[in-house]
Amino acid sequence: SDPTMANQPPQNPDRNAPINSSLYVGDLHEDVSEADLFAMFKDLGPVLSIRVCRDSLTKKSLGYAYVNYQNPLDAERAIDQLNHCKLKGRECRIMWCRRDPALRKSGNG
Repeated sequence: SDPTMANQPPQNPDRNAPINSSLYVGDLHEDVSEADLFAMFKDLGPVLSIRVCRDSLTKKSLGYAYVNYQNPLDAERAIDQLNHCKLKGRECRIMWCRRDPALRKSGNG
């Protein structure tokens, strides 16, 4: 192996490959809980965390959640296999979670 490469970060050969393992899950029925999502996502790989976003006053679901996998490949598989599946009678939408604050502030994220 080349000793000059030892301290270099690993290169990502596919620029479109996921570099994170966080998923946005949208269009959720208001009764969907973290436990429901865990039951749905756990079979594809180790899940680090799940958070259903709720109104701070009423605690009512805002209809979306974040699912974090340990491994980006498991997250990718979850998008492939679970996107548009039905949960409590409603088809949910799964996509990569973009955590770029500039996008979020501009409203384009």
